[in-house]
Amino acid sequence: MDHLGFCLTDRYEVQADIDSKNGGGIHVIAKENLCRGDHILSCNAVSIGLDPEYRHLCAYCVRRCTEDNNKLSKTYRCCKCHIISICSFCQTQGVKRWHEESGECLVLACLVRANFQVFEGDQDLTFLEKAKEVDSSILLTVRILFRRWSELILHDNNQQEKKMASPFPNVEWEVLDALYTCSSIGATSDEKLYYDHAINALCDVMISLLLENDNNDNDCAPSQNKWKSWMNKEEFDSIMGKVIGCGHAVTDVSASLGCQCLGRALFLEHSFYNHACSPNAYFSCHFDNQESGYAALTARIHCIHDTSKGESVTISYIPTSGLDCTERRKRLKDGYNFECQCDACERKWAWAKKIEDHVALPVGHEVDVLRNMQYECNQELLTLIDECKYSPEHLNERQRSDLQICLSTIQMNKRGIHNQNIPGSHEVSIESHRLNAAALSLSGDAESAVKEHEAFHKAVQNILRIFDPVAYATSLNEYAAALEKVGDCSRRDEIISLALDNVSCALGRDHIFRNSMMSTLKGRPEKVQKKRKHSNI
Repeated sequence: MDHLGFCLTDRYEVQADIDSKNGGGIHVIAKENLCRGDHILSCNAVSIGLDPEYRHLCAYCVRRCTEDNNKLSKTYRCCKCHIISICSFCQTQGVKRWHEESGECLVLACLVRANFQVFEGDQDLTFLEKAKEVDSSILLTVRILFRRWSELILHDNNQQEKKMASPFPNVEWEVLDALYTCSSIGATSDEKLYYDHAINALCDVMISLLLENDNNDNDCAPSQNKWKSWMNKEEFDSIMGKVIGCGHAVTDVSASLGCQCLGRALFLEHSFYNHACSPNAYFSCHFDNQESGYAALTARIHCIHDTSKGESVTISYIPTSGLDCTERRKRLKDGYNFECQCDACERKWAWAKKIEDHVALPVGHEVDVLRNMQYECNQELLTLIDECKYSPEHLNERQRSDLQICLSTIQMNKRGIHNQNIPGSHEVSIESHRLNAAALSLSGDAESAVKEHEAFHKAVQNILRIFDPVAYATSLNEYAAALEKVGDCSRRDEIISLALDNVSCALGRDHIFRNSMMSTLKGRPEKVQKKRKHSNI
């Protein structure tokens, strides 16, 4: 395919077209100069697959329960499929009725049962517990398959089933067909064989269950072809390949680091950007945002580095903050099956060579052991922070003991980093500063926490080109809170200003996370905002 016949445009008339003639496959090209902070494009998700622990959120727009007319908005949780929740806004758009009457509820209930049978779950599980066993990528794949069938196949074939008007934004299904399809599902031949067997069985069991339901429904004549037309291995592979190859993580950047990924979603217009470890654009989800007026999750692309006309617009497919070239390439090869040849990995430029010097791991390292220690420590700190709300005086004896264990573990982790000669700007080195700062703040030692935050900040300066700007802003926000505790308000405002600059650039000035950060400035947003307006991080 030489050229896709459509352009990507937004309300600021910044345009890009999708062109495969300039190398690198199908990719997005800037049609005019883009400036740092420019909003390039917004679009809505085709569908969403939330992870089990987040299925209390709306399955269509990921909105949370919010205050509405002084009453808590009511979220509907389907008691039949036990997978779908629907917020009050989406209920007003007719989504609840569509879920129940279109057949989506039935299909997802059958998916839960089929998933349980194929993957041989614990027989003592309740149906709700079985629903939690459904993988988010499989859920997303089945939801896209069903939506496409319900909107296209039934309409085209003039089926007799009741066809409901869709409450969702229109989808150009021919664009879905143009998406890259990852064909290598499974890292080894054994994994591929297991996947093929499991998905064949899943499709067969689902069809059997759907036919069983038809036989029990006096108003619906059973038709095996009706279900096989879309619930088959070939169709499943095609959509699953697109979900893996082009799907985006649904992330809530306002949540604590380590708790931000809520699931996966597919955004058609956002599926053509090439990867770069040092990207010039940033992808973000916008929750509690009804700008589209539809029952849908909105995602945006913002420019984070000045981009000239004719350049590719790139995003990062993976978190690259603090990883060396070998690690980045391995993760991309494992997850997306390509060898990264971006500027940062090829190291043709001085800035890329300098970054690699600051993150390259020594031979024989055991960095994964250090990562595992940090992950466990982070989870424990999140629990403690949630329990005491960052107030050391609220810690009980058990919590103080757990915190002391965390502090000891972090010190052990730091010794391991030093003994292995891990570079100071590598991911695990930076994370050790962040974790120690959080633990020290929780213990009440604000001055020591400030020193750890400053060490984090200095280490990041060496690798800003590959560091996630929003993750950086989140850590800066914690740094500002520590500075306030020690009474350094001048430095606090400087750090908040830097955090706001990163967030405004990557997420936009109306993002809920930026608004929450603005509230910490206590009536001085304009002064700080102007101070950083023209900075170029």
